[in-house]
Formats: sequence, C-alpha cells, structure tokens
Amino acid sequence: MSQGGNVYRIHIPTGAMTFIQPNHPDSTELRYNWNAAIAADPFNAEGLYFGSQFVHHSTDRGQSWTILSPDLTTNDPEKQKQTESGGLTTDATNAENHTTLLCITPHPKRAQEIWASSDDGMLHRTVNGGGAWESLGSRLKGLPEGSWIPQVRISPHNPDEVYVVANNYRRNDWAPYLYRTRDGGAKWERIIDGDDVLGHAQCVLQDPVEPNLLWCGTEQGLWWSYNGGDSWQRWTDGVPAVPVRDIVLQERESDLVLGTFGRGVYVIDGLEVVRAYVRAGADETFGGAACTMFPPDPGVMAEWRRPAGERFPADGYWSADNKGRGARVHCYFNPDSLEAVGKGEAFLLHVLDAGGDTVRTMEPEPEAGMDWMRWDMRGTGTFWPSRRKRDKDARPGGGFPVEPGTYRMVLELKGDSTSAIWGETNVEVMADPRRSAASDVRDAQRAHMEEVYGVVNRADAVFEELKRMRRAGDAVSDRMSHAKRALAKGDTTYKPVKTLADSLDGEWTALDERYFTPEGFNGYDAEVRIQDRVWHAMSYADGGMEAPGANAQDALKALDRAVIAAEQHLERIRGGVFAEWRTAVESTDWPVFGEFEE
Repeated sequence: MSQGGNVYRIHIPTGAMTFIQPNHPDSTELRYNWNAAIAADPFNAEGLYFGSQFVHHSTDRGQSWTILSPDLTTNDPEKQKQTESGGLTTDATNAENHTTLLCITPHPKRAQEIWASSDDGMLHRTVNGGGAWESLGSRLKGLPEGSWIPQVRISPHNPDEVYVVANNYRRNDWAPYLYRTRDGGAKWERIIDGDDVLGHAQCVLQDPVEPNLLWCGTEQGLWWSYNGGDSWQRWTDGVPAVPVRDIVLQERESDLVLGTFGRGVYVIDGLEVVRAYVRAGADETFGGAACTMFPPDPGVMAEWRRPAGERFPADGYWSADNKGRGARVHCYFNPDSLEAVGKGEAFLLHVLDAGGDTVRTMEPEPEAGMDWMRWDMRGTGTFWPSRRKRDKDARPGGGFPVEPGTYRMVLELKGDSTSAIWGETNVEVMADPRRSAASDVRDAQRAHMEEVYGVVNRADAVFEELKRMRRAGDAVSDRMSHAKRALAKGDTTYKPVKTLADSLDGEWTALDERYFTPEGFNGYDAEVRIQDRVWHAMSYADGGMEAPGANAQDALKALDRAVIAAEQHLERIRGGVFAEWRTAVESTDWPVFGEFEE
C-alpha cells in the first residue's frame, strides 16, 4: 500500500500486482489517509477490511467490496480543502487528506464486532457487522476534540477490554493519550499521561501471556508497565529514543517487533524473562536465588546466506545486529552471590547429551543482573597452534556440530575442593528445516573432521614443544645475563653457551615460521604456512550438504605433509643443536651469588 489508499495485492513468487482500491458504487468521492486503515478478517482467510471515510469489506481478497458503515468521520468541509493547500499548488500526494479513517480493528473472537477510529477524533464500534455504529469518542475524557486516534487494540485476555491510542501533536499538544475500557466501551480510564512517559503515544500492546505486561511506543522510545499501566518505565536495552510507530508480537518465538520511524525494525527476544519478572511481582532478585535460568528458545542450526548487495559497504552503510548463532539461555545472577565467589573458584558450563555424557565444557564469565550464556551447539574441538601462552587449564573451542536433540546445560561453580550447581535447564537443538543432510553424510563429515583433528593435534604438539623449549632458553639467557656480572673483564666462560643459544634461536625461528608469518612482517605473505593449511583443511571438513570428497582429502594430505616436515624439523633440533646447548648449559659452573651482586 502506498499513500492515499493505493493498495495492491501482490503475488509473492512473481511480484505481479493487482490494484484493489475500493470504489463507491454511486461515485461518491472517497477520502483515504496517507496511511489508510487496513486489517485482515480474522474469520475469513480471503477477507479484508479497508478504510476511507467508510469501512469497506471484501470477502475475495479485494476483487469486490461492500461498504459496512456510514461516514465515520466528522465530515467537516473545513478540513477537506487540501486542493487549496499551500496557496500556490495543490497537494497531489494525499499527505493532507483529512477526515479519514486511521484504524479498523475487527474483534478476534466476535465476528460481528468491529472498531474504527479516525484522524479527527472519532471512535466507533459495531456489534452487528455494520448494521449500526455506536460513537464512543466523547467518552475519552481529557482527549482534545479532533485528535488523531491511530490505534485500537483488543485485549487477548478479556474480550471487553480495549486499548485506544490517541495523539494531538499536530496542534502542538505533545501529551501522551492512552485509554482503556474493561466493559466494552461504556467506561474509560486514561492510563498514561505526561508524568509517565516522554513523547506522544503512538501504539500499544498487551502481552498475551501476562495481562499486566503492557508496552507503549511513543515519539521518544519504548515504554513498558509490569502492573497493568499503574506505572511506566523506559525500555533501554537496545532500543534508542526513536519514534516507535507500531508494536506486534511474533507469538511462536515470543519476539517483540517494533516498527520505528527512521531507524528500521527492532526485535526484542527473551520475553520469558520479562514475563517472569511480572509474575514475581517485580521482584528483581527472583526470590534471592544465586542464579535463575529461564527456559531457552530452541537453538536452530541455521545456515546463513550472505545478503544481496555490497559485501564490503564501508562506513557509509548501517547494518543492524542479528540475533546471533547458537543456543542461548537467559539468566539472572544475584549480585550478592556473585560478589561472594572466591578467587579460587570458577564457573563451568557443562553440556550433557541425553545419555548424560558431557559434550562440551565452557568457562562463562557471568555478570551481575540479567545476562546470557551461549553455546554454539558444537561438541569439544581441538587446540590449534598458537603463539599465545596457553594456560594449564585451557579448554579447546567448539568442534563438530552436535546432533539435533535435547541437551542439558548445567552451570557449576567449582573450587579446588568444592563444587556447587547454580542452575540447569534443558535446551532443544533443531536442524535447519530447509536442509536435510542424510545421517550417512553427517557421519562421513564427522569422521573426516576427526581425521583433520588428528593432524591438527600433531601440529599443535610440535608447536607447544617449541614454545616449551623457548621458555627454557629464555630462562637460561636471563640467568646468564645476571651471572656474567660476576665475571672478570674479558672472561669468556659463557661464550660457548651464547654461541649455541644464537644457533638454537635461529632454528626455533625457522620452525616457528613454518606455522606463521614472521613477526614484524609487513606486506603480503605469499608463502603457504601450516596455519593456512589448517584453515584450508577445516574449511572442507566443516559444513556442506555432501560427504567430503577428493578436494577434502587432498587438503588433509597437504596439511599432513607439512606437519610431518615440522615434526622432522623438531627432531633435528632436539637431536642436534638443542642437545649440544643443553649439555653446555648443564656443564657450566653457575655462581650462586654472582647474579645478585651489583
């Protein structure tokens, strides 16, 4: 739909468009708002409501229309002079159309009940399919005459509970207006005013699970209430002070979707946490437990296709964050409990399969308050060669993707001699429904990955031994530099050790550079090194719809040859210059106090 009621039905596979704007049977001129009222019929899959100054209804997807109402606006001729707009030219865009319908809301449980509101303060309801319409606008106490009423929402909990959003900012009245009735429109209460929120109100939504959880979009952001509108607070987690024009709930995923003016669409997930907060009566500690885990959404092992368009759009292009891969568990960590964690204690997040076997153990670092714990839905991987120092209790990253199924996530606080379970929950792992790799294909992929891991483990073992020998060399060099202070001038006691150390350092550097680009290197490194071959072999092993083929085997063989050469290089160092250097070091008479004398 474009401005002024120009509405089309679109055939999604081809993009073919059919113009379906209603006409009046006696050629009465129809007035359509810039954003004309439109709604699907909840009782007819091909039914549609559309608004001009009348309520139109179609039972055949817009091929034909029936008028269900009289003019439901003030029909004030003084507000219908857009052809005289500007003094020089007429308004040809329909932006200044007035006395039009803004919203049509069919009742989701009562087929004959329909609500309609206008841009000049009118609010109507019919309970007999349009046979008669009751005007309710005058019952909205405190609402200036002629205000816009852009939204009417019916409660999913009480069929007689209705929310009405109104605003009057076009006449410099910036107050928010949000009304509620619980008896079908007989009595109304205003549940928001200027002391509650910033900016005029534009939309409202009542949570379908927790009736006391309300959301309101204003000109300056998103606001929420945990007590049915008695008090309101700004939602600040990821939503800026941007005009929120509409709010809907994706009920299957429990995702809150915000339509904003100028900042695109925002999606808020994790509503189970907010609902738990409401159920707990706004108890921010959830009963004082050290950790409260909330039931997670299923983790979907989805494949992500690169979007069309620029791959590297530079800094002139803004792209929002996606939800992120993996299974996520929303948690509340009690600040007092986290504060009491001792220095020798650490958190371990274990993932167990249906048989109780540990699939993966990770080391989360929870933060006080609301936080996420994530699992990438992979089993235990292997260490890759790295120049960084590896801690004794380091754990490898993720490995091959796990099989779909139910897993249990257990958070443990572990000390040297203590252990406590802080929380645990089940998480469902689902395959990407768009793909169906056969089990024999997955088995072949996993078997090939294990082969790759075996070679990578050997490559890592060589590099870890190289780092260990270098640490020993550094320790001897440090001691020798101090011990030399005790020697007389010209004494060459340590020269043989130094000469061998220099030769050894050259060999170590050569072995290091089999793996990585030389440190301090500038420019393009054209040499293919072991780390490159690891990436190459892993790329064939991880993912895809088919079993690994000849390409994957060739990449693995190339990696294996490079690792064999590194292993042989290490053995030559061990049996050659390293052995000579070690003998020289062990036979040297090191002074006990000389290295400390000044």
